Amino acid sequence: MTETTTQKHFSTLDGLRGLAVLYVFIFHFSEFESFSWKSEVYLRFVKLGWSGVDLFFVLSGFLLSGILIDSKNSFHYYRNFYIRRSLRILPLHYSFLILTLFILPLLSAGLADIALRGQKYWAPYFFFLANFVNMATGWKGNWLDPMWSLAVEEQFYFFWPKIVKSLSQSKLKFLCFAIILICPLIRLGLIVLEVNPLINYVFILSRLDALAVGGLVAILYREKSKILLDRNLAVLGALFGAGIAVVYYTSPFARTFASMFVGYSFLAVFYGALLASLLHPDEKHLRTRVFSYFF
Repeated sequence: MTETTTQKHFSTLDGLRGLAVLYVFIFHFSEFESFSWKSEVYLRFVKLGWSGVDLFFVLSGFLLSGILIDSKNSFHYYRNFYIRRSLRILPLHYSFLILTLFILPLLSAGLADIALRGQKYWAPYFFFLANFVNMATGWKGNWLDPMWSLAVEEQFYFFWPKIVKSLSQSKLKFLCFAIILICPLIRLGLIVLEVNPLINYVFILSRLDALAVGGLVAILYREKSKILLDRNLAVLGALFGAGIAVVYYTSPFARTFASMFVGYSFLAVFYGALLASLLHPDEKHLRTRVFSYFF
């Protein structure tokens, strides 16, 4: 049997990625205190910009699960997947680390002090354990802090292919539902234990629900579920999720009890609904055309 795949390129998802990048950029841009012109409405909008990372998680869960589902019966399932992931991620990842950790200090000590502010460990970053460094030492405000999200995705890549390969599509769908329901309980447990709220933000077991939402959308899309084919239901779901998400964002990184307990999950559902609304089979549909054109 030769390898086959039905994975297609979704031009609208390029637009969604662009939106996520833009939203995170606006969030960090807004932190400069010199911009005194910022209105309350503007601040409330950009305050949720950190959640662009959650959108990336949903997209990654959707694309990764789709690739694995489509190729699960192919030869060299694991080899092909990990080789492709490695070629896409490792060269850029290790180039950035080598440049930041070893070359930059030789070129500019001042810039290196900013890039590596408060950094004591470097080895974990080469093994995609940046989120564990964040959990142990907190934010340092350096260039390596944001690598926690890549670490979460890579840790997901480590075990998800085996799960997809082992389970039927119906059982995989059930598992995605279970993860979405269990993750808030994990976060609640960490809250009760009074751990640093940052752990709830960067720990993979606390953030799996967003990846599972993406995986669930990938399954429903392949099942031609009415939930995805009926654009009105998708839009209503997105609007509902947006309203709930706004209720629960109350701090720059949403570390209140309500937002950590269920807020991250509501955000994931919102972004999953937004993703679903863009998977319309009609390439000429308005939302499809807008996201494809402007991004």
